[in-house]
Amino acid sequence: MLSSCTVFANHKGGCGKSVLLFQAACEFARQHPNQVVLVMDMTVVGDLTRLLIGGDAFERASAATLSELAAVQGGTTKLLFDALVFEQGYQASANRAAEGTSGGGAGPMSFMSRLRQTFVAGGGADNNAAARYRFPVEKYLLRVADANRHIPPNLYLSMSSGTGTQHPFSPSERMTVCRGLRRSLSIASEAYQVFFDTDGDLHFSDYTEIALGMADHIIVPLFPSFTDFHRVETFMEELFKMHQEGESDAKIQLMVWNNVDVHLNKPWLPVSRNVTPTKAAQTVIEKLNYLLAGVAAQYNTLFVHPIPDGASDREAAEHFSEHSSMIVRTFGVTGMASADLGIPFCSMEPGPLTGGAVDYQIGADMLEHLRTNVRELADAL
Repeated sequence: MLSSCTVFANHKGGCGKSVLLFQAACEFARQHPNQVVLVMDMTVVGDLTRLLIGGDAFERASAATLSELAAVQGGTTKLLFDALVFEQGYQASANRAAEGTSGGGAGPMSFMSRLRQTFVAGGGADNNAAARYRFPVEKYLLRVADANRHIPPNLYLSMSSGTGTQHPFSPSERMTVCRGLRRSLSIASEAYQVFFDTDGDLHFSDYTEIALGMADHIIVPLFPSFTDFHRVETFMEELFKMHQEGESDAKIQLMVWNNVDVHLNKPWLPVSRNVTPTKAAQTVIEKLNYLLAGVAAQYNTLFVHPIPDGASDREAAEHFSEHSSMIVRTFGVTGMASADLGIPFCSMEPGPLTGGAVDYQIGADMLEHLRTNVRELADAL
C-alpha cells in the first residue's frame, strides 16, 4: 500500500535538501514504526546516501566507494531502469492479452498473459496471483539500520551511486517508470511512505522529473535570500509546465526557510510554532513571503493550500505564511556532529561524541530545540 510520496526539490543546490530530508525522514520513521519509510536518493553525488549509511566518518573509514556499495545493493539507477523494462513488458503483455480476447481468433493466451489481463481488469478469481506480479522494489533497497545502527529499523534506502552519471529517460519512459513504481508500491503488502531527494539544477533532470511524477507533495527548502526567491520562481514555472503536460500532479506543501538565525525559542506566528528569528531575518522572511504569495497566486494549482480567491495582498501573504511556509533554525555544531557521524537528532544523545576528526560536545537544551524543530517538519509530511 502506498501512503504518499513527498519530494524535496529546488532548482538551487546547497539549500539543505539532503540534510533536511535526512533529519525529517528519520523522525518520521521513528514516529511511524508500522510504516516502511522508503528514501530514494535521485541525486548524482549522493549526499543523502552518505548521511544515512554513516556520514563522513563512515565514508572515511570504509574500504568500498559509494558506487561499489550501490552496485551490491542495486542502487537508484538500476532500480529505475529495471522498473522501466519490467513495466514495458507488463503493459505490452497486457495489451496483447486484451487484443487476444477481443479478436476471437488470436489463439489461447499464456497463463502469464491471463494473469496480467486479470490484474488490469481489476476482477476475477486470479486477483491474488495477479497482485503478486509486481516489480520487486524491495530487492533494490538497503535496510539502513543494517549499516547504521542510529537509523530507525523501518527506514529503507535506494542508494545513489555517487558516480556523477545518470541514465537518460525520455518523457514516455519517465511516465512508464512512475506508473510501474506506483503500481508496485500500491499493491505491496506493507504501507510505504516514500521520500525523494533531488539535485539542484538550472532545469529538472530526468531523475528529478521522475520524482515529481511520482510525488503527491513537494517540500522546497531555501535560504532567506532574494537569490533563492528568484530560483523558486523558475522552479514553479517549470513545475507548472509539467502539470500542463500531464507529467506531474505534485503540489507544493511547504516552502521551508532553512538555516535561519534564531533570537528566541518561542513561536513567531504565523510562520513558526517553535522559533523566533533575529530581527533582520524576520524582516527578510516577511518580505519574501509577501513576494512568494504573489507568485503563488499566479500558480494556485501548484499548492496544497492555494491563495484564496479575492484575497488582498496582505491577506495572501498571511495565508501563505501560515499554511505554506515554515522555519528551520541553524543546526550549528550539533548539525556538524550529525553529518559527521550519520546520527539524526532523533537518535542522538547529549554529551561528548567522538567524530571522524573532531570531538563534539552535544548540549541537551540545543539538541531538544533541534528535535522540536525537526518534529514540526516531520509532522507536516
